[in-house]
Amino acid sequence: MAITPPHADWDYPDLSGYQGKFPETPYINRNGKGGFKTQMAPKAAYASMVTEVDRSVGKIISLMKEWGGVGKYYLCLFVGQWRTHTPSEYFNW
Repeated sequence: MAITPPHADWDYPDLSGYQGKFPETPYINRNGKGGFKTQMAPKAAYASMVTEVDRSVGKIISLMKEWGGVGKYYLCLFVGQWRTHTPSEYFNW
């Protein structure tokens, strides 16, 4: 099963769970030639994407439990390339 991990495009449709929770520095794409999209709340977008991954993994674990074998017959590995190409000034927490 593929899950879309947090990504530097910060393109996530629902930021309501994290809107206003972080001090934000909007990222504005001024070059117009591609690269990162403009995102007014990049930290909220990133947090929303992490929450989506958590929900997706939770669904997988729930299914494994439903099948009766989590920890006994099934092994759940979550791997990904976590090297970010996000401008560090936006996530220096």
